[in-house]
Amino acid sequence: MKKINFLSFLLVAMFGFVFTSCDELTEDKTTLAGNLKVKNASAHYVGKAIIVDFQMENKSGKDLNDLILECSEISSDNGHLSCTKYYSMGEGSQFSMNSIRNVTIDKDETCNVRVKLTGDALQSGVDKINMVLKGYSKQLGQLEENTLPISCRVADNRVTANSVWTNDDKMAYGNIVVKRTDNDLYASVDITNNTGVDLGKVKLYINSVDNGNGTTSFGGNRYLIVDGNRYLYETSLTIGKGETRTVTLYIPAFFNKSARCLNATIEMASNYYEFAFGAFYLTSINVN
Repeated sequence: MKKINFLSFLLVAMFGFVFTSCDELTEDKTTLAGNLKVKNASAHYVGKAIIVDFQMENKSGKDLNDLILECSEISSDNGHLSCTKYYSMGEGSQFSMNSIRNVTIDKDETCNVRVKLTGDALQSGVDKINMVLKGYSKQLGQLEENTLPISCRVADNRVTANSVWTNDDKMAYGNIVVKRTDNDLYASVDITNNTGVDLGKVKLYINSVDNGNGTTSFGGNRYLIVDGNRYLYETSLTIGKGETRTVTLYIPAFFNKSARCLNATIEMASNYYEFAFGAFYLTSINVN
């Protein structure tokens, strides 16, 4: 009987130690990892940028409204990556440089965070992104360790020929039609707004054009045609929620010199929605 009582006491003591240890771990708030949890991290190319999305859970036990977040030590498996960083609170939100400030997240709640990385170092193709997330908050006090590591594979679903590199996951581009009239080029593309909001005053601007053979100047004129109206270099249009609009790029004298394909960069911006990237690309469009 004494052996049974001793064993019972030992088991109770062991379980008590386990539960006490777990409680101590969950109550240890001296590190950022003890207050915030990063989950569901993913990364993918949009245009020439890498977009990193993740969720952040508030485990601090208190509502936070002064959180500052920034990322550093950006690298791939091949080493350090020099790039510019932009931050937003998820898809469609406005980006800010350097850091994101005054993040509000209630206790036990989860928020979305998006980091956009741009720069020449990303153009050769990056398979994996590693970064360190830093967090600061007066409400959390002085932390012994204020960093969290983030690492994820980078998806690259861009088609490199006869296609469009989109500027946002919620914008769809299709039905590319190329027409030649004498030596002039007309290239039409359908743009569909799947953002869930009406996009008023979407500004389009032709940044660059080349014919695949190194020619980038075509008499100095390039036009956008919308609803039959021709505009030099730039125009604005509305794209309602779920609506599809057709935009035509018109390049006079495009075929004056030998042309293999069409490459074009068209900048795109809206005051109603922050696109993941500031331009879409017509990439190696067949013109023959």
